[in-house]
Formats: sequence, structure tokens, C-alpha cells
Amino acid sequence: MSVVSVKEINDGRDGGDGFTQEGVSSEITRQFRVITNSAYDGADTVLQSCDNVGVVHPSASWLCVKKRRARADSKSKLIWIATLSYSSIGASPGSSPSISPLASPADVTWQTEYSQENAYKDKDGNAVMNSACDYYEDGVPVDAARWVASITKNVPYVPSWIDAYKDAINSDGFWLDGRSFAAYTAKLSGISIGTWNIQNGVWFRQISMTIKFKNSWRFSILDQGLRREVVRDGEYVMERCINGDGTEVTKPALLNGIGYQLASPTPETAVFNGHNIYPELPFSILPLY
Repeated sequence: MSVVSVKEINDGRDGGDGFTQEGVSSEITRQFRVITNSAYDGADTVLQSCDNVGVVHPSASWLCVKKRRARADSKSKLIWIATLSYSSIGASPGSSPSISPLASPADVTWQTEYSQENAYKDKDGNAVMNSACDYYEDGVPVDAARWVASITKNVPYVPSWIDAYKDAINSDGFWLDGRSFAAYTAKLSGISIGTWNIQNGVWFRQISMTIKFKNSWRFSILDQGLRREVVRDGEYVMERCINGDGTEVTKPALLNGIGYQLASPTPETAVFNGHNIYPELPFSILPLY
């Protein structure tokens, strides 16, 4: 369960200011149309896609979010209207409010991680095979380096998405620390949440996330097996794969992706099957900024 779209409603914007006993009072309201992918999503899920309480207005730096509210739209159980009220008491244009800890940007650090992996493809995406076009059953052991990002961000509560996002990979493109990443290249491999803290009168917790990057987290496995699909008397049946001399194979032979044995396999014609192992979810809703 998650948010799939957030768009600001232009005719939902208003604002004003005036004098009060405490000083100058200014207020601006913004509204967003939020679409979820489940009728069971609640206001907490919707509000996680919006600015947190204490976040400074994008163009009026003397205002920050003081109130948020999400209301279900009568037209659909998947559509919500989120209203954000930005205000500041005793401040004037050009000054800054007491910054909420929730307005602090995320801290992002980077490092490389090395591991031993078995390679089945070369740098050009072709199968790694010997000069006789036989594949290496266990692949080729290689040192693999990948980027790992550690993100720390202040949040107002324990996010509702933490259970669904364990070991999740990104189903969409997203930005992190000024860089863009394509779908399926990032994996959320660690989440931790700290204790309650208070700063400038605002309670918050700190969430830490670890994201690992590689060319693709969708598994790509060499299509091979001991059996092949053949046609006998007009029917599809499964038979043992055969060697070039007509004898039955004793080790897996390369297949063509739909069950037939490759007659003359080469690194270019070897087929890799894709398998989706990890949950695929949008990373654009994560607190990464």
C-alpha cells in the first residue's frame, strides 16, 4: 500500500496576513491531489507524501508547515485531498521562523562495498563461455564493487511503509543527493529508527536507511536444464537434452528461453531468464531529501 501520484491543485491555493496581539500573522494554504494504490490506505500514508510539519514553504521562507490534513475524495476510494497550512506568528517577510528539526535536509553519505560474486555475463552482456561454447557451471568468481548510500532523516513518527519496504527495490526512477537512478537499480537493505527527541518544541525520531546500487536487482539467470521441449506426434512433450552425438546430456544444456534446446550455442545467443525476487515499490515516497 503506497502513494502513486502527488500533484498540487492550483485552485486550492490561498493565503493572507494581518496583525494579532502576538505580532504579524501570515498564512498560506496549498492543496494536493494524492492517489494511492489501495482502498485501505489511510490519512497517515497520504500525509507521508507531503511536507512534514515544520518544513519551510518553497517560496516564502518566513512560513513553515503548522498543520496538515488529508481528506478522502468522494469520487474514489483511491483519491485524497491533502491540505497544508503554512504560517508564522510574529515574523515578517524576509525573516525566518524557528526551524523545525523536520525541516532539516537528509544527511547522505556514500561508500563502496566489495563482495565475491559469480559472473555469468561479460561487460557487454554476453554469456561467459569457454572456446567450445560450453558455459561455466559455477560462473567466474569476480570481485564486485557497488555504491552504498546511507541516509539519515528526521521524521515525525514511525513510517507505515517500513514493513512493506524491507528488501524492496525501486519500481520507479528517483533522485538522491543530486543524482538520478533508473528503476530496479536500488535496493533498500537496512532501516533503523532512533528514540524520540525534541527540538524547538517539535518531537521527532531519526530514521536511517541503507540503499545498495547495482545495474539491476532483477535476477538474470542463464537458461539451462537437463530437459527440453520437443514435438512428438503433434504434441509438446519434455525429453532429455542431447549432445551433438545424439547421446543424452549429463549436465544442463543451454535453452532458448521458451524450453527448446539451443542447437549451436554461442555467447551472443545464450539466453538469460529474468526473475523478480524482491518487492518492487516506488522510492519517490521515501524521506530522502
